[in-house]
Amino acid sequence: MNQSFHKKAKLKPMQCSLSAFELFINEATASFDKDKIYINISIKFEGHDVDFESYDDFYTHISELPDHIYKLSLSINEYTTENRKSFRLNTDYGSNTVNIETNSLSNSAGLLEISKLFNRQNKAWHSTLSEWHFYFISMILFWHKPLIAVFGIENNPEYTSYTLYLVAVITFIMSMSYKRLFPNFKLILRNKETFIKKYSTEIMVASTIIGAIAAIYSAIYSGLSK
Repeated sequence: MNQSFHKKAKLKPMQCSLSAFELFINEATASFDKDKIYINISIKFEGHDVDFESYDDFYTHISELPDHIYKLSLSINEYTTENRKSFRLNTDYGSNTVNIETNSLSNSAGLLEISKLFNRQNKAWHSTLSEWHFYFISMILFWHKPLIAVFGIENNPEYTSYTLYLVAVITFIMSMSYKRLFPNFKLILRNKETFIKKYSTEIMVASTIIGAIAAIYSAIYSGLSK
């Protein structure tokens, strides 16, 4: 009797180099029969859908691909009369997921652990954030006047309110554009970005936080000193 064991997991946002991605593929394919394995790498970018029939095929055409890949699907399959094994990593639908099917519980668990280790080692700095964090902050900042009044602070300068409203708008826009600003997956094929472009999102987040803290401090200090 043939048994089938399924494993499925959702991975946190991550970004990795080409060498890390290659190492992951090597580790994931180690338990597959090299003579019967089938690998497919599917990439989407700028309206193009490109399929590669092996990692070597993918590597050969890297010069034709963008510097960064955000939508990728990796499929590894081995189907024979006595064995059925498949592994799939998908980053295309707003989240990173792995789906595993083998006829061995230990193989399924091993492939899942390899995926989680790859995720931990290449976790993005924003992996603990979500669009709801920015939405919640924007709502607090929009309603800052009654919240400040609760603490008995009144007569805060108008420029403080304007600053908080501006920060609220920025954080709200960030919550609506979260997936674009904070991609779930990023494969770095070539690192040619300038420092400002490379860390533009981090700089924007840091500036927003500093602006909010400065405005809140100004409101509290001005209110208490009157």
